[in-house]
Amino acid sequence: MIGMLVTMLLAGAGADLRHDFADCLKQADSRAKSEKVAVEGFVAFAKTTCAGSEAPFQSSLTSANVSHGMSKKAAATDAADQIDSYYTERLENYKIELQPLPPEKPK
Repeated sequence: MIGMLVTMLLAGAGADLRHDFADCLKQADSRAKSEKVAVEGFVAFAKTTCAGSEAPFQSSLTSANVSHGMSKKAAATDAADQIDSYYTERLENYKIELQPLPPEKPK
């Protein structure tokens, strides 16, 4: 019973941390566009901008993985991979957003 309560609390905290991190990445995307950050520099910009929300989220992922039976090393590697996936996905969105719109066809 206590174990289930702890898991539920961790899941709730993890969801908040995930939301905070994802929200930070969206804000970094907007700031990068307004500051005209090149595509090549976007991930570094986002990592610098979101370091404060990345660390607790990654720690939460690692803790959740360990609580589900993974070794600490495997849990940390998996958490880092998940964080990298967030950056990769946001980078792909950033690339798309920077593409100019095609010209309208004359009517």
